[in-house]
Amino acid sequence: MPRTWIAFGYVQRTSRTSRIFGSDLAKLVDENKLEPTEEQIKAVVANFAESYEDPQEVIDWYYADTSRLQAPTSLAVESNVVDFVWAKPK
Repeated sequence: MPRTWIAFGYVQRTSRTSRIFGSDLAKLVDENKLEPTEEQIKAVVANFAESYEDPQEVIDWYYADTSRLQAPTSLAVESNVVDFVWAKPK
């Protein structure tokens, strides 16, 4: 079997797994109200910005276009999910 077919099959399986996992994760977030607060998103943006010479300029850049907040929002959701899972009794 050509390598391209093997790689394509792997990509298909990985893509399917990602969709399934993503939908399960979305369900977990929705059912347990794990969406981040505005303060959590601001904290992530501030954390990104603190290593720059002018942190306020970086913060302003993120908030100038709300689509730029996708990465900080995703990180805040991830943090909430991790906290939720670790808080579950074993």
